Amino acid sequence: NKNPLQSKFDIESEQFKRACVKSIQLEKVGKFFFINLSNNPIPIKNYLGNFYSKLLEISIAISDKHFFEDDKQNANWKVIIENVLEAYHCPSIHQTTLFGMGYCVLPETNQQYDLGHSMADYPKNKDFKEERKLNYLESRVYKHNSFRHYFIFPNLVISSTEGKSIYVGNILPVNPQSTVLRKRFFDIQFTESPLEKKAIHKAYLEMVKTSINTILNEDKELLEQVQKNISYMQDSYILGNQEERLINFHSHYLKLIN
Repeated sequence: NKNPLQSKFDIESEQFKRACVKSIQLEKVGKFFFINLSNNPIPIKNYLGNFYSKLLEISIAISDKHFFEDDKQNANWKVIIENVLEAYHCPSIHQTTLFGMGYCVLPETNQQYDLGHSMADYPKNKDFKEERKLNYLESRVYKHNSFRHYFIFPNLVISSTEGKSIYVGNILPVNPQSTVLRKRFFDIQFTESPLEKKAIHKAYLEMVKTSINTILNEDKELLEQVQKNISYMQDSYILGNQEERLINFHSHYLKLIN
């Protein structure tokens, strides 16, 4: 709508135009919103490439926000990303959480890469037996038998545990030694409303929140120690055969800054 007092100003003047709020590009991909501050923004489909359809796919699983928190971590943002892009640390660091839930026992599968983005599935150990099965979760709309992890370059991570829980994390640099991890846990969508299980589902969501926070805090403790030792490291390093996603991240990052 036009400002009723607009006629009182010279709206064609350069001074008036400079006073306007700068417009930005906002694009929606399923339930994800992307903002581009560039003067010459590229379409989000071009930026995401093959991962555009993957965000649409996982969007169907996302329901209401259950938990939202900013957590300051005393580690460089790239150290945090390196951690989330490999899983061989799970048996030692996440022994009673991810590893104890039957994940990261079998080799990762379904690795996919495009434009710096990547994903992988970490299948559940077939010998793992759940102590208690919540039958109502079978009506969830998004199903897979793995811990599925997406990385959207440069700093967005999304994970789904068999479609039973969804985590979205933004890794936001503060300075070379610290980062804010923006944590978001979401409820999931069902084909049939589990209203009769409302109390059980509420307790389940709290259990999921506790579990994911425990996993993230296990990582945080390790990463802050890694940051303390970075200044003592040699210039070179060795990458293992389970670090393809990490190599992909660094290759794309170096290509952009050089």
